[in-house]
Amino acid sequence: SLVRFELDLFFRLNYTLRIIEEPVGTVHWSLENSSVLTQNDGGWLLENTPDGHTAATYKLNVAFKGTLPPVVTNKLVNDILPKTLAIFKNVIEAAAKGKKNS
Repeated sequence: SLVRFELDLFFRLNYTLRIIEEPVGTVHWSLENSSVLTQNDGGWLLENTPDGHTAATYKLNVAFKGTLPPVVTNKLVNDILPKTLAIFKNVIEAAAKGKKNS
């Protein structure tokens, strides 16, 4: 699937990713189009653990065209990415609780 993203940082960042879901707990993506990014590749690997939980491994490689000011890269690394991961965690845990209560 192609998915378009828009972020408002100190400028508008638009990019399109090709997202692929594999049948065995893997989602990965690659950059299709962006005027600002030269690379955005990554993915999630979900694996069952012996104690019945799920381990999630997240990988991301991002590269920008040119150099970004530190204020922008700091916002991405220290603010946006941790918030995004926290949202994913909350959604996954809520879904898991819903399955247990069904």
